[in-house]
Amino acid sequence: MDFFARQDHARRRTTLLVLYFVVAVVLIVAGLNLGAAFLSAQFPPAEARAIGPEGPRVLFLWRLDVAAWTTVVTLAIIAGGTFYRWLSLREGGRAVAALAGGRELSPGSADPAERRLLNIVEEMSIASGVPMPAVFVLPDEPGLNAFAAGFTPSDAAIAITRGALEKLSRDELQGVVAHEFSHILNGDMRLNIRLVGVLFGILMLAMIGRGLLRSLRFANTGRGSRREKGGGGLIALIVAMGLILLLVGYIGYFFGRLIQAAVSRQREHLADAAAVQFTRNPAGIGGALKKIGAYALGSGIVSDQAVQFRHFFFAQAFSGGFSLFATHPPLDERIHAVDPQWDGKFPEVTAAAIGGWEDTGHGPSSSVHRPRAFTPPPLPPAVIPTAVLLASVGTLSAAHLDRARQLIAAIPPRLASAARNPAEALFVVFGLLLATDGTVRHHQVDTIRVRHGVRFADAFTAFAPQAAPLAHELRLPLLDLALPALRSLPPAEITTALETARGLIVADNEVSLFEFMLEKALERHVAAPAHGSRSGAVKYYSFGALTDEIAQLLSALARVGSDSAAETARAFAAAAARIPPLQGKLALLPADACSLATISAALDKLVQASPAIRRVLLLAGTEAVSADGTIEPDEADLLRAVADALDCPIPPLLGSAP
Repeated sequence: MDFFARQDHARRRTTLLVLYFVVAVVLIVAGLNLGAAFLSAQFPPAEARAIGPEGPRVLFLWRLDVAAWTTVVTLAIIAGGTFYRWLSLREGGRAVAALAGGRELSPGSADPAERRLLNIVEEMSIASGVPMPAVFVLPDEPGLNAFAAGFTPSDAAIAITRGALEKLSRDELQGVVAHEFSHILNGDMRLNIRLVGVLFGILMLAMIGRGLLRSLRFANTGRGSRREKGGGGLIALIVAMGLILLLVGYIGYFFGRLIQAAVSRQREHLADAAAVQFTRNPAGIGGALKKIGAYALGSGIVSDQAVQFRHFFFAQAFSGGFSLFATHPPLDERIHAVDPQWDGKFPEVTAAAIGGWEDTGHGPSSSVHRPRAFTPPPLPPAVIPTAVLLASVGTLSAAHLDRARQLIAAIPPRLASAARNPAEALFVVFGLLLATDGTVRHHQVDTIRVRHGVRFADAFTAFAPQAAPLAHELRLPLLDLALPALRSLPPAEITTALETARGLIVADNEVSLFEFMLEKALERHVAAPAHGSRSGAVKYYSFGALTDEIAQLLSALARVGSDSAAETARAFAAAAARIPPLQGKLALLPADACSLATISAALDKLVQASPAIRRVLLLAGTEAVSADGTIEPDEADLLRAVADALDCPIPPLLGSAP
């Protein structure tokens, strides 16, 4: 199952979740209507008790009225609770991690254990083509666990418990992080957050019932006056209503827990297998699972707030209850799946050794130490078969991890430090947009000074020359390192920074491919999460609705690297042939009709297409770029930028089949 099939599968699971939700709501409404019918029989209005020919009719109409109001109010409460919870989590992974008690790590943290975790996540991010997620630690959780959360990769967060940070070796921690990256790549996170909202909406009825019963503690139950006797009837009504709401609410919650368990269990084996595939190290994730079995606290979570996120976690976070409610497969079953030779014995759990090479994060613990200043070999132009390229989307390999480590190690320490520092991350972004000779032009300084002030402009002028000699293949990895620090800036400052970046891009009246990629990355992975906007919703299931945008995209890609009009036409024809539903409907557009600005707008619409359509688009785009027989570095970067804009992360191209 490739990336696009997994995305489709995730959306089908969402549809199934909606079906389960509807069934649960119908049962809840039916149960509450039965309860309302019981109460209406016990507490009918005076008009309905009247003796006469109109009595039965009034009673019947009154009961219909009660049923209608019961249904409407029940649906309103469930919908309101669901949307309230979704709204409270609209900021994505950061909101979930904070609600679970997480503390976000500073991208430039020097703490050895935190630095090791951040380096692992950086490697995974660059190796997979996924934007660097926010990283959290759950400081009050001694168990061994972790989770990934968010609506899209752009607003994703990975959270690790303090116990896992302290007790797992680097290889084991890498296996856990790889497991969580699988959830990010497979589209599981969005479903998880939707499930939280569904469960909260269903549980709202039980919460209201419990609140009604608790309110009776403040009621005056004394007897004596006629008014107090009337109050006794009201209290009896409140007790009955509270019990019915509590009972029916928890029946709905029972079905919600079944949905939660069913949706979660089937994905964990897939994520374990993906972690092994990503790292080529079964001992990593296998060792983490074995330590959970040996550790007295296991993978348990103590925070009450985290209960609603039980299906997010790497391992079973809460014990008790029926095995039917278990959100994860049995631990021994998961271990045997990644280590068939396991003898059933659990290892002793001690604090993980952190130091030396293992602490740097630039290679596995078994590697031979290499010096910090390592220069990766440049990759020659290559021919990447389209089938190989598509197979690499949404995944990674040990070769990609090695390449990511090489790239990170090759970034000059001063630049890497600045990228991880919120106070200097903008220096990195603006420095990457300077002329290739590293000279800071007066108009560029003026653009920065107007928006950020004199002190900032002077500090940037002193920093900028350090980014000038940066090798081409290190520019995107450096930008990836800077994303978490950039996202930590206030939204207003992010908006100003994006305006400054655009000013620097157009300052020379020419927009390069790298400048286009950098601007799109800032829009998607910094500005959008900061302002609570996110993608992921599918609006287009037909190629016909996207004909103009597809023509613009393929026309632009066909012109990249082409030396003649004939070569451009051949590249476009080869790309168009990959889209049979639009045969004869696509025409090569003139250069002025497919500028980078136009392509940016087209991509914003194309990302809302179904995974099946985006798969074909990526296939056609690859055909356009490689029509001349090679994929140059600039072409590879553009192809990755287009794929990223389509929410189809591509690992770094290796110059040959990975």
